[in-house]
Amino acid sequence: MKIVICGSMKFIPQMKKVKRALEKLGHRVVVPELYDYHKIRDEEGDEKRFLETKAGLIHTHFKEIKAGDGILVLNYDRKGIKNYIGGNSFLEMGIAYHYHKKIYLLNDFPKDMTYLEEIKAMKPKVLKGDLKLL
Repeated sequence: MKIVICGSMKFIPQMKKVKRALEKLGHRVVVPELYDYHKIRDEEGDEKRFLETKAGLIHTHFKEIKAGDGILVLNYDRKGIKNYIGGNSFLEMGIAYHYHKKIYLLNDFPKDMTYLEEIKAMKPKVLKGDLKLL
């Protein structure tokens, strides 16, 4: 199965680890382009170029989702929220849902998120940390 990994860019080390583990299980795996686009804004001070770059990366990842069999959202704890799913991951889930792709959450549903009902409505399969359940 071709799995597209989604999640916060703060989870890049975990993405690399999960990618290797899924490949050992026989899956083809795509991770987001691991490009530090924040440097454009933070170091170069170019907000416009930052947003254009980020938009291009989002668009590219959406194409990967459309071409894949499903997505795996790496929802670890972040920002004081257990099993956090951020804005980009939520968008990616929506794209996967729209294209009738399988949606997996690595961990249980997040708590206290304003779009929790929408996440549940997309009926993702919760793996409870077990990649073999894919």
